[in-house]
Amino acid sequence: MAAPIEALLTERYPAVAARVLAPLIDTMALAREEHGDLDRLLILLTLAQRAYTEPAVAEALLTQRATPDLTPRATNILSLAQAIHLPKETVRRKLNELIEMGCAVRQSRGVAITPEGVRQLRNVRASLIRMIAAHHEIVERLKLAA
Repeated sequence: MAAPIEALLTERYPAVAARVLAPLIDTMALAREEHGDLDRLLILLTLAQRAYTEPAVAEALLTQRATPDLTPRATNILSLAQAIHLPKETVRRKLNELIEMGCAVRQSRGVAITPEGVRQLRNVRASLIRMIAAHHEIVERLKLAA
């Protein structure tokens, strides 16, 4: 059974589709413009997501006031490939590019994002926040109209 919000969005999707898709398209277009390679960006975002599982680590990475120990948050190529549905060899190749760019680092337990990688995501993160806010507003309006 779908959650009430999902059911409401599904029912009203034809009426809100353009408003739902616009911020997503803006985010994807910005990401493509800034990063050029959406597979590489997807890997970088996944590394960031895994690093952000602890608020203290996320804060340290985002503020760059301290360099956190990322070893426990490192991930291996197979895990990344499975998470984002890309071939393992593609992930390996794209990770090597991210490492050369200084956005990721190899560690004993895998690969982790670096503060530079987090910095590279600054504009995409701001766009994601705008997208979430727009979607929240759409949902709130739908709930009031229901």
